[in-house]
Amino acid sequence: MDFPRIFILIRDYDTSYWADYEEWKNDIVEVNFFSPSEREEADLDSLLTEAWNFLALIEEEEENQYELNNGYQDQD
Repeated sequence: MDFPRIFILIRDYDTSYWADYEEWKNDIVEVNFFSPSEREEADLDSLLTEAWNFLALIEEEEENQYELNNGYQDQD
């Protein structure tokens, strides 16, 4: 695990899906550090930008899977 070691809590995933970056960063997520001493050295803006970009990739992949499956279908 790279430093800083963090846990990002998304308080409301449904709201975060429609939020812009500023709203997401300021109102929806909470950053927790495994070691509080790492907070001082952390570049929170960079960490949150990486997390936001990761979520965008996940969303894009979900849309691709939706198109490949011709819509959502139950996995029976």
